[in-house]
Amino acid sequence: MPDDPEAFPRANSFVLLGLSIIVSIKMMWPYMGKKTQPVAYDLNAGTLRVLLFTIATGINGFLLGIGVGFVTPFAGHFHRAFWPLLIATFLFSYLGIMYGRQHVKLRPRRWMAVSAVIIIVTAIAAVVNAG
Repeated sequence: MPDDPEAFPRANSFVLLGLSIIVSIKMMWPYMGKKTQPVAYDLNAGTLRVLLFTIATGINGFLLGIGVGFVTPFAGHFHRAFWPLLIATFLFSYLGIMYGRQHVKLRPRRWMAVSAVIIIVTAIAAVVNAG
């Protein structure tokens, strides 16, 4: 509705839930088989390949951003999104640096499952809060 962008909150939250499920399945798909190590790609193969890698890397964030845009307008709510994201990024980056310094072996399947669960739980919370 052009005059009321928040006219269908429940339907909009289901759009976020659907996109979150698609992104979670897409993230977990490479880790479902026996080989759980990510593939190393040759970045010296050409500019076009690097450009395609950047698009492929950002598609999950793009899809989730579209879903979040359906749920809540960020007009006037910049600080609600910026500060928690900044704090979480700092803490998880610090955790990654500390794990790297201590040579801790990470299990990629477990961390991908944790991130997929966090994404889906956030989308379910948006559906529940939509009323």
